[in-house]
Amino acid sequence: MKTFLLLLLVATTLQPVTAQNELAALDKVQPFYSSLPPDNTTASEPLIALGSNTVNSKATVRFKKGLYNDVTLQVLTPTSEVLVNREIPAGSVRVQVDLAGFPDGAYTFRVKMGDKTWVKQVTKD
Repeated sequence: MKTFLLLLLVATTLQPVTAQNELAALDKVQPFYSSLPPDNTTASEPLIALGSNTVNSKATVRFKKGLYNDVTLQVLTPTSEVLVNREIPAGSVRVQVDLAGFPDGAYTFRVKMGDKTWVKQVTKD
């Protein structure tokens, strides 16, 4: 019996995270996340951080604590024209956005997750 329980324990710990999430959903238990989902206080905190407020051609966007859900990343001009519209998968920690083909000036980075939105400004030189 001890051997069976030990094998069951080892097999359970070796399952991929997706299988664990599926089992958790069946048992109506909170699924495993590679980073913790935010608590209620994070809605007012910025989700993203830029490596620098001034960039030459590439901007690095960092997601604090990693993403627990997919998000939409957009880069907008001062007139709110969308230049970049990308889906970023859950678990991402950082993304590079190439601004080389765009003229110098101010741009807005907007991240949408559900009904929440975070924005950051960057200047391209």
